[in-house]
Amino acid sequence: MSFFTVVYEIVKQIPSGRVATYGQIACLAGNPRMARQVGWALHGNPDESNIPCHRVVNRFGGCSSAFAFGGEDVQRGLLEGEGVGFCADGNVDLEKHLWEPPLSLCDRCSAHLPQACGPARRTPTRPKGAAN
Repeated sequence: MSFFTVVYEIVKQIPSGRVATYGQIACLAGNPRMARQVGWALHGNPDESNIPCHRVVNRFGGCSSAFAFGGEDVQRGLLEGEGVGFCADGNVDLEKHLWEPPLSLCDRCSAHLPQACGPARRTPTRPKGAAN
């Protein structure tokens, strides 16, 4: 199975009202260093009605400015429509809405990073003035 196909299968499992990060998806797909390739895969989403790529955000909870459905405002609108909350800085509130994947997916995570699978996840702190 190709990396892109694995990404699509993982993203299909993110429930409404939850989000995952590119890095989280990469880790669950077996290579935590391929977050950028997750973005490429989602940009070429072959089945928009079944692969909810709008539920994948950056590590700070930021929406993609190149979102495949028309930009970050469209992605934000789709997420808000599912009940996803945003912080004052415009990022998704990852403390409330970050997806906890099933353990069966976590077994595939080659790095077993707690922020990808475990209950000890930490939300990264974004330095002031840092871009999404």
